Amino acid sequence: MVKISKKIAKRFLDLSLNPVPVEYGSKAPKRMNHNLAIPLEELDNFNWSKMEIGVSTGFSSGSLEVLDFDLKNAEDPKMFMKEFDSLVPQNLLKRLVMQSTPSGGFHYIYRCDKIESNQKLARNKDGAATIETRGIGGYIKCYPSEGYNIVSEGSFDSIPYISESERNLLFTLARQKDELLQEDITSRLSDEDRDYLVRFPEYNNDERIGIEMLEDNGWTYHSENGDWYNMTRPNSDSGDLHGGYNLEGKFFQVFSTAQDTFHERRGYNNHAIFAELECGGNYKVAYGKLYDMGYGVDVDEEDEGDFKFLSTYEQENEYLEQLRKGEVPVGVSTGWHALDQNFKWKKNTFYFWLGLDNIGKSTLSASMTVASNVLHGYKWGIHSPEALVHTTRRNLLEAEAGKKVSDMSKAEKDDLIKSSRSNFYIISNDKHYTITDVLLKGKKLYERYGIDFLILDPFSFYSGSGSFTEDTDVLSKIRVFCQKYCSVVVVDHPFTQFTRTGKGDDGFLRIPRKYDASGGNSKANRCDDFICFHRVVNHPDSEIRRTMQVLVEKVKDKSTGGEPHQEGDWGELVYESKNGFLGYWDSEGNNPMYKVKSAREGVRETLRLMSPDEVF
Repeated sequence: MVKISKKIAKRFLDLSLNPVPVEYGSKAPKRMNHNLAIPLEELDNFNWSKMEIGVSTGFSSGSLEVLDFDLKNAEDPKMFMKEFDSLVPQNLLKRLVMQSTPSGGFHYIYRCDKIESNQKLARNKDGAATIETRGIGGYIKCYPSEGYNIVSEGSFDSIPYISESERNLLFTLARQKDELLQEDITSRLSDEDRDYLVRFPEYNNDERIGIEMLEDNGWTYHSENGDWYNMTRPNSDSGDLHGGYNLEGKFFQVFSTAQDTFHERRGYNNHAIFAELECGGNYKVAYGKLYDMGYGVDVDEEDEGDFKFLSTYEQENEYLEQLRKGEVPVGVSTGWHALDQNFKWKKNTFYFWLGLDNIGKSTLSASMTVASNVLHGYKWGIHSPEALVHTTRRNLLEAEAGKKVSDMSKAEKDDLIKSSRSNFYIISNDKHYTITDVLLKGKKLYERYGIDFLILDPFSFYSGSGSFTEDTDVLSKIRVFCQKYCSVVVVDHPFTQFTRTGKGDDGFLRIPRKYDASGGNSKANRCDDFICFHRVVNHPDSEIRRTMQVLVEKVKDKSTGGEPHQEGDWGELVYESKNGFLGYWDSEGNNPMYKVKSAREGVRETLRLMSPDEVF
């Protein structure tokens, strides 16, 4: 076994891999900010002879990402890997750097222009992970630590750069190993889809109908993967895997945006395939035709003995098993280290944001939502009734590009808006909605596009908010929505008199607190996490005027990450241009959009590779 030493850590640095000192016999990093690039001089701070070693995944290791196979959770580990490897093209499989782990698992290691944060791709029937990724903010323990061995032809000196389509293929094959995917697909079905599943049972339960309809419309056979009949989209030159029909669940799912008919990763039963392919997406016309074709049946109202309102064993056990193993998933990074200790993005969470008007909340909100998308792939539904929809879209484009729209070329603007419209769904302002109206639209966006977050800005604008009783009612509705569908961010202003009573000792308006929200503590009590924003817009110091203060006042579940700031403390982001990129930066020089852009454009040229003879 190779002995861990400072020299080994230095060699990792020479390979553009960020070394992580690890407590011997554990997986606990000895360096708190292990995802940040470690300076060469900091290597002296650790007694490497008593350490094991890992590497950061993400940008500090040159856009490194890893597929982590946890085979102790697989029923038949050998068959699990054999089936997965058999579907990966050999010219891709042989390029991946692979290492075995002490528990009998494997790491498949690569670099890619597009990477994301850690995510769970496949689970067994009890909800335990069988395939996960390690990406932005993550790390892996690795060779030459005890029990880790390189099992591929290539080693750390030859980590391949794979294309986005190759990465997409690996992720697709991994997700098809998820034993709970069918349950997830079913949970996202709209009420209408659930109804018509029952109304057309013969049509929806025959996989031949779905597959033949797809093939008649140009989809072709690609491969088979367990219960998946995989297909290539029409008019494809690449012959890649673009979609698959699940033979057990009787639904079709696409894994590529390189076609315009189906939405990525949504489940389409046969009646929905018929509507999209044969009726131009008009579901009402499709349902009428299916009745005319003799497939429809009459359905009785819900049986009084139906107990679907009860929670399921799987819902409960997945969390309890994670809790037992100490593997409860934590929230993910905002992309600004100045915020991450206190603020995490979490699924199915109710956030309340508070800040005065005209301090730049919309610009910051756009920056934070875009960061969650470029880092973690999160999709958003947005309703901002006080802003013009094109202004909301402009803020999103400028946050991602780091420049004003007026400074973009037409091609750049067109590419950005196409990408933005597939990740951020802006609800139009053509009528005055209640919050209940917007939640219903959020439900549709969740079912159709799989949004992860819905933002409502500002709360005070909506019909049905204002009085204590009305606020309590709609806030409770938002809580229920979060638990069933996706996270919600509600933005609002402090109570009306705050601008007269909220001045600090320095004579400037102070940052508002949670009890400064209109209606007192009702909003703080109902939400999960409460965050306040403030900028001293009339301060004589220009840097202070450009500094956004971010104060986390409440974190309901600290076990999943985040914690309230101590009294008198807050995080700060400064709006400025650095390296030609305009946006919010923290004191450590972090802007996640700039970091992603730089990694995608320049990391290949900056990688410093050693020769194979020099490695270990």
